[in-house]
Amino acid sequence: MEMKGTAVTKEQVMDMAEEGLCSGLNCGECVYDAFIRAGLLDVPPETRAACIAFGGGIGLTGNTCGALSSALLVNSMVYGRRDPWEAPSPEERREQMQTLCRRYNNMVHRFEAENGCLTCLELCGEVGGWDSPARKENCVKIVRRAAAMSYDFLMLSLEEAARLPFGKRMGGDKE
Repeated sequence: MEMKGTAVTKEQVMDMAEEGLCSGLNCGECVYDAFIRAGLLDVPPETRAACIAFGGGIGLTGNTCGALSSALLVNSMVYGRRDPWEAPSPEERREQMQTLCRRYNNMVHRFEAENGCLTCLELCGEVGGWDSPARKENCVKIVRRAAAMSYDFLMLSLEEAARLPFGKRMGGDKE
């Protein structure tokens, strides 16, 4: 499935994500939910249940930002392999994965460039305690940026994403 033209703007998706966060959804839920509500993610609404685990840096551990995790999940739900066993050989499956992962590699690097780090602990640690207004305000900004980034990458076709250069990655920098 690839994205066709859409009447929903990036700003509208960002607003929906912020609305979700301010209405009690966690950072992962609100990003994913915004794409469902915008009609950009054609999945059963119940799939948003998978995102509860991402909140607070994966189960409130302070690890990878939940907004980033859901931004990646949104794109995977559209561009991920429906059946990874469809490719006939392990080599072809690995090559397919390398091609598809260019999108996600670039998303992670963009998020880090925009936010300075990837973990909830680092993103929120400097702005007050968990319940502080400053931390909540900071998370709104991060959620909006994650939704915007997810939207931008969602609008890239498979072919466009396959041409993205890899940033730092596992296995080194060999193309």
